[in-house]
Amino acid sequence: DGTVRLWSSKGQPLAVLNGHQGFVLSVAIGIDKQRIVSGGSDNTVRLWSGKGQPLAVLNGEQGSVKSVAISTDKQTIVSGGS
Repeated sequence: DGTVRLWSSKGQPLAVLNGHQGFVLSVAIGIDKQRIVSGGSDNTVRLWSGKGQPLAVLNGEQGSVKSVAISTDKQTIVSGGS
């Protein structure tokens, strides 16, 4: 449905992250849990706060974003696609 959903470890819903205009294909959370990054079939990478607020939309991929990661120093986001 184009969303990323945050859940507690007990299965309680915490937040729904809306923004992707297609399928969400990859999600990563920073080691400090302060940032979430998602990649989708809409050719975007989206950056979210740890509580689910949108922070940035990164455009530039020429195809679907199938893999995302955040560096441990929180300075770099990497994405891969097709």
